[in-house]
Amino acid sequence: MKRLTRADCARLDAGDPVASLRSRFEPPADGWLYFDANSVGAMPVTAPARMERALRHGWSELRRRGYQQDGWIESPARLGDKLAPVIGAGANSTVVCDSTSVNIFKLIVGAARLRPDRNVVISDAGNFPTDLYAAESALDLLGGKHLRLLESVDDLGSALDADTAVVFLSHVDFRTGRRHDMAAINRLTRAAGAVSCWDLSHSAGAVKVDLEASGTDLAVGCGYKYLCGGPGAPAFLYVSERYRQQMPSTIAGWQGHGDRMAFSTSYAPAAGVRRHLVGTPSVLGMVALECALDVWQQADLGPLFEKGDRIRSLLIDLIDQECDPAAARIVSPRESESRGGHVAIAVADAPGTSKRLEESRVVCTSRKPDIVRFGISPLYARYTDMWDLVERLNKALIG
Repeated sequence: MKRLTRADCARLDAGDPVASLRSRFEPPADGWLYFDANSVGAMPVTAPARMERALRHGWSELRRRGYQQDGWIESPARLGDKLAPVIGAGANSTVVCDSTSVNIFKLIVGAARLRPDRNVVISDAGNFPTDLYAAESALDLLGGKHLRLLESVDDLGSALDADTAVVFLSHVDFRTGRRHDMAAINRLTRAAGAVSCWDLSHSAGAVKVDLEASGTDLAVGCGYKYLCGGPGAPAFLYVSERYRQQMPSTIAGWQGHGDRMAFSTSYAPAAGVRRHLVGTPSVLGMVALECALDVWQQADLGPLFEKGDRIRSLLIDLIDQECDPAAARIVSPRESESRGGHVAIAVADAPGTSKRLEESRVVCTSRKPDIVRFGISPLYARYTDMWDLVERLNKALIG
């Protein structure tokens, strides 16, 4: 295999069909490389002015009138429709609301109620901890149902039985970056008569996701990672057409009422996915997230996600080429179709390596016991950034 050079990376940048999207985001501070898209994505350049307008014109001048005149009250559904193409969902299937954990709680309760005669929700021991906390809380509320954790998602086929109500998994493992085969798992789940529910927090905006084509029943995800909605951005939830009209709302709130301005003393759920809304939308968070979703609407998603696969594969090739394998071992899948938005390596001293990288102006994340993660967004990452990262990584590994 030909030895890669920085010039090779520069040629890839020159031929990048989605390179112009980089200009839609604030550039990194001088000399810094940001590989934390799996924690907080870059800020859209439109965000400061639009946030200022929301504060000065919206909050200061319009006040309550902003709910109608600036579209605040309809933002959960409007933003959901803007997000839907990014996750392979159709119109009126997705709403932006609440946090990922709250949405998990809502969907697990709703899904379990769809299968009242079944008592098991299956997940895996490697799932993101807060996902498991939320699921367990939901099942505690219902009573008589329990969470069963698999040692590996590969064991799912033999674990499914007539008592399985829900299969709840993260699409991408938050440590290793392994991406599960959503379509295959959905087929197994449906054949067993159970409901599938996915957390897309580490895949939405990072890799191609096609909820409808894969037969996904329910999904949630956050807005602040690869979607670039800002720190603590609102989350989203998706309900397939199969369950949109029949799955009950878990928390009955005025936003999910069929006639929210009637102020009736009895609750009548709205039609479709809007019944899963609860309270007043977080307007400022919605404004920031919509700045990012407007960029996503203009992106050519096919080439964009292809770039994401290629640029992460390039990073793996460069680590193989430049780094001592005894000092940095690739733990993410090498096959792009099995990998999410970050590349993970195992090192002897993950916190120390991350600290030394930050001292060399590289922002990344580490996870116990030995993982360093590089979250790479195809929206604004460059191929030459991979070269520069590996140069600094080598120095950080030496200590």
